[in-house]
Amino acid sequence: MDGAMTLQEAKSIARHLGLTLRKVRSGDYRVNFRDGNKMTAYYTDNLEDAVNTAVEMARERGGVSCTNVMTAAYALVEATNKCLAKSNKSGTGRDWGATKVEPLPRQAGQDHRA
Repeated sequence: MDGAMTLQEAKSIARHLGLTLRKVRSGDYRVNFRDGNKMTAYYTDNLEDAVNTAVEMARERGGVSCTNVMTAAYALVEATNKCLAKSNKSGTGRDWGATKVEPLPRQAGQDHRA
């Protein structure tokens, strides 16, 4: 699992979005709103799927501020870059060369704070 996002990185992204992400006893990952219940929980055996679902759940709920989304997006970019760097150093997987994911530039006049 070299170059994969860590559980701590995934939890951090979910937390910035106002959700929780936990690894349960079965080995699956559970994504839920902080005030969620069994009916709102999502279970998956794939960490990347859990993070993508957390982003989608936050978007659908609409209670997430732009600042939190931007912070989570930057955390995701950092985690991706770490994974790419590990993969490049270890020589496993594809040869990405100097691949680096860059965040979208902020446009002048836009305030990304909530």
